[in-house]
Amino acid sequence: MSARRGWFTIPEVFAALGYEPVKNDTWAAGNRARDAYEKATGSLPPKGLAPKTAGAGSHCFALYPAEWRSTVEQIVREVASQQRKQGSLF
Repeated sequence: MSARRGWFTIPEVFAALGYEPVKNDTWAAGNRARDAYEKATGSLPPKGLAPKTAGAGSHCFALYPAEWRSTVEQIVREVASQQRKQGSLF
């Protein structure tokens, strides 16, 4: 997956919704999204390199097409810890 235009990762959804991407939550959401994608399409989601959520470098993440955004957002809301990212104090 060389071009990511229109494709997104689970950690990107956590960030967009304002949830702290806690490892247990991102893994749980990723497992559920992968299973739903496989059930709907008969194949696993494609993978591609994306920036790590912490630290430098990149990591191989499952990629989901834009039409899956609302489905993955719902999954993230269901599994995310209720701890939201702290907003700016300034």
